[in-house]
Amino acid sequence: MTFENLKASAVSLMDEVERRPADPRVVQARLRAKMAEFKAFGQPVPSKLKSLYHNVEEEMAEAMFDNVPV
Repeated sequence: MTFENLKASAVSLMDEVERRPADPRVVQARLRAKMAEFKAFGQPVPSKLKSLYHNVEEEMAEAMFDNVPV
């Protein structure tokens, strides 16, 4: 995969996540894999990709406490 293809697939993934959130674990795994691809190319990970990843992590952490009785 060329770097241009990598960037295009990252944009596509980010758009998909923003439009239609799926299972957060699946999304997190896909985002993590895409960030690893950027690192493998020796390129910086786009800040929007990092931000989406951290947002999904936060949502998953918050969801753990949704069913905790008060």
